[in-house]
Amino acid sequence: MRLSPPDAALQRMDRGYGKVGDGSDLSPAHLINAAAAALSSYLAGLDIIKRLARSDPDNAGWQHTLSQSYEKVGDAQAAQGKLPAALSSYQEDFAIANRLAKSDSGNARWQRDLAVSYSKLADAYVRTRTRAPAGRHAPC
Repeated sequence: MRLSPPDAALQRMDRGYGKVGDGSDLSPAHLINAAAAALSSYLAGLDIIKRLARSDPDNAGWQHTLSQSYEKVGDAQAAQGKLPAALSSYQEDFAIANRLAKSDSGNARWQRDLAVSYSKLADAYVRTRTRAPAGRHAPC
């Protein structure tokens, strides 16, 4: 599927925000506030990929990118001590990763992403001292 010019521009912007959030283009002097800058960039990228994913909900690639975006936002929130927000982001990531893994059990990347999602979610539950809802995160 070819992207329309506005969609292609949004996808390029999402990639750019991810680079800033990863710190790959920041000098050491800028790393002092890296967690805040990363969270801001990841949230901007998340907004973009949400729009793309909503425009084509059957596009597994965009769903995968959306899942990864929630994970990055959760990581940045956890790094800043915003643990309830991180838990919420990891729950969103898990829901999408679980759906993708169930849709294609032979896709090793999606199975790995689900395993990572379980781990991040478990850590967030422990750190927030929150009990996981019974059966909610049962293996697929």
